[in-house]
Amino acid sequence: MKYLNQVTDETLRKYPPFPHNDRLYVKDYKVPDADAIIKKETSASGTILWLFLCSIHIR
Repeated sequence: MKYLNQVTDETLRKYPPFPHNDRLYVKDYKVPDADAIIKKETSASGTILWLFLCSIHIR
């Protein structure tokens, strides 16, 4: 059963059922472990940010 769970987890990691995620941009964001800050002045409040999960997990 452990092997089957690992295969399932790896398959979902490489081929997620939802390949993208979106977030509504409403305030300044400090990037963790970096000095970068994405400010509201850079992009309009209410802008939708798309995160492509496939590109994060594929090597």
